[in-house]
Amino acid sequence: MGAPTETTEIGFMTVDTAHAMKSLDPIAWNLARDEYIDSLESDEEVVSLDHGATYYWIRDLQELWE
Repeated sequence: MGAPTETTEIGFMTVDTAHAMKSLDPIAWNLARDEYIDSLESDEEVVSLDHGATYYWIRDLQELWE
């Protein structure tokens, strides 16, 4: 089950907020995404084993080890 989807009204359309942000300003979206991932890494919530190509939740990796 994924996170709830947030919607935004643009004119007469109701669209997925994340999709609209990615489409309307991809540079800002990428910067925000990278900052979010950096904060998760510094809080030791995620880790990348391949220099940032893929990220894993540390709690999921710990569950695999148990």
